[in-house]
Amino acid sequence: MTSVPSTKDLASEARAGRFSQARARDLQERFVRGNWPLLLLLASVILVPSAIAAAFASGVLRGVLIGASLATTTGVLIHVTVLLSGSGPAKMGTLAEQWTVQELKVVQGHGYFLINGAFLRGGDLDHVLVGPGGVFLLETKWSAQEWRLDPRDRSLRSAVSQVTDQAARLNRWLGALAPCQIEAIVVVWGNAARAVRDGSNVRRSADGKTVIMAGDALAEWTLRRGRNRLTADQVDAIVEKFAVQVARKDAADGPLPRSPQELLANVVKVIGSAMLGLFGPVGLTRLSHSSALVGASSVAVLLAAGVLRRRPAWRAYATAFSLPISLWIIVVLLDIIASLI
Repeated sequence: MTSVPSTKDLASEARAGRFSQARARDLQERFVRGNWPLLLLLASVILVPSAIAAAFASGVLRGVLIGASLATTTGVLIHVTVLLSGSGPAKMGTLAEQWTVQELKVVQGHGYFLINGAFLRGGDLDHVLVGPGGVFLLETKWSAQEWRLDPRDRSLRSAVSQVTDQAARLNRWLGALAPCQIEAIVVVWGNAARAVRDGSNVRRSADGKTVIMAGDALAEWTLRRGRNRLTADQVDAIVEKFAVQVARKDAADGPLPRSPQELLANVVKVIGSAMLGLFGPVGLTRLSHSSALVGASSVAVLLAAGVLRRRPAWRAYATAFSLPISLWIIVVLLDIIASLI
C-alpha cells in the first residue's frame, strides 16, 4: 500500500528541484562514464604523492597529509565533474527552487500549505501553494543573464508560457475543488530578477494572466493577498488530493539514485579507509617493535571491521580497511615464522 506523504514531507526542501537535480545527475553521470580514466588519473596525481609523503611522516603530520589529500581530491573531482559536464545551470536551478521554499516558510505559518515536486500529465510543477488566499502555481527560474521585460526575451516568454499552460491543466485537474482561478507565478532569481526590481518587485505578463516577481518578494506579496478565496475545508481537500497524487508518482519513480558527486565522494572515502588500514599498522609498528603485539592488534581491528561489514552503509569502507590489514597480518605471521625457524 502506498503511504501518503505528510504536509511536512510535501513541503520539504528535499523535494524541491528534484527534476532539475535529475537532469544535472544525468549530465554528470554521462561525463563520469565517458571520462573515468581522466578522473582516476587526476585522483592519482593527488593521492599517490600524498601517500608516499604520509608513509615517511609520523604523528600529527601524517594525519594532516592524509586528511588534506582526501579533502583536496574530493573537492577537485566534484568541481571538475560539475564544470565539464555542463550541469552547473541545472544545479543552480535546484538551488533556486530551494531558495523559493525557504522564502515560503514564513507563509506556511499563516494557513498555507506548500507542495514541492508535484507532477501533472505534460510536465512537472515546481511548487504549488494552497491557502486561504487561493491556489498559486509557482515556476522557479534562475539565470546568470539579465532578463529583459521590454521587449521580453525568449527565456522569459518561455517561462511565462510554461507556467500559464501548467496553470490551465491544474485548473482542470482540481475542478470543483478550486472554485477560484489559479494564480500563475514565475519566480526569478539571480541576475534574471533585476528586470522586475521596480519598487514593487512584481510585474505581470502582457495578457495579465501571469505574475513575474523577484524571489525575495514572494512571501510579502503572498501575505498581502486576500484570505477569503478558499475555506479551510477546501484547502484540506486540495492538499489531500495532491498528497495522493504525489504518493503515486513517487512510488512509480522510486527514490532518486545517488548523484555522481556522491559516488565520487564515496570512492574517496573508500580510498581513505584503505589508507587508514595501510598506515595504521605502520604507526603501531613504530611504537612497538613487537611483531606479536602488532599482529594481535591487527587481528582485533580486523574482527571489528568484520562486524561493521554486516551493515550495508559501512560495508565498502570496512572492506577497503580490512584488505591492507589482512596483508599486514600475513606479513607479521611470516615474520614470526621466520624468527622461529
